[in-house]
Amino acid sequence: MFLNPSYDDHGYWELRVDDPRVFPDRTGLIALVENWRIRFPTLRKWRVVSAVRAWDKSLIVFANAAVPPNEFDDSVFVAQAGDFTANDNPDDSERHPRVPIQNTFTPPGGPFMGQQLVGPLGGVYLSEYSMHYLGMFMLSSLVRYRPQAWVHAVTRSATADCPADDQALALLEEFMRIHSEIIPGLVATELNP
Repeated sequence: MFLNPSYDDHGYWELRVDDPRVFPDRTGLIALVENWRIRFPTLRKWRVVSAVRAWDKSLIVFANAAVPPNEFDDSVFVAQAGDFTANDNPDDSERHPRVPIQNTFTPPGGPFMGQQLVGPLGGVYLSEYSMHYLGMFMLSSLVRYRPQAWVHAVTRSATADCPADDQALALLEEFMRIHSEIIPGLVATELNP
């Protein structure tokens, strides 16, 4: 869950991760955070500002603030009744440099083995490029097996039985725009890493 908890600091963002595993102590929390950072490397750019055990799970809050080298030290990440909080919470102090949100996440279809936070599909984490491939496969199937639906969407034609579908056209145009920006870079990277 993303949120901007500050009314006057629009550059500060938090990302809350709910983990079904409950951390027993600081060492367990560090292991959970490291597991999340391995799965989603972009989280290495996000500082852990709090960790709470609630509702039979761990709630870990990351902030787009510079990660100090001693992020989990006792003096920096303070234990309070079994939960943890950064003693110098970046939300309360603008002296902590913010990492611009656009520098913490790549755009859709970012670098190969990207940094998106995409949920698993059937327990498998798919690359955004796999999603592009699936999207193009579905569109090509639509063009081949249901050409009337394709023509209706892209020409904005309307009949009494079938009104114009502007939403489908906007979605198609945006997908094709993103696809044409991303896939050539993937091909070039794969050919010349």
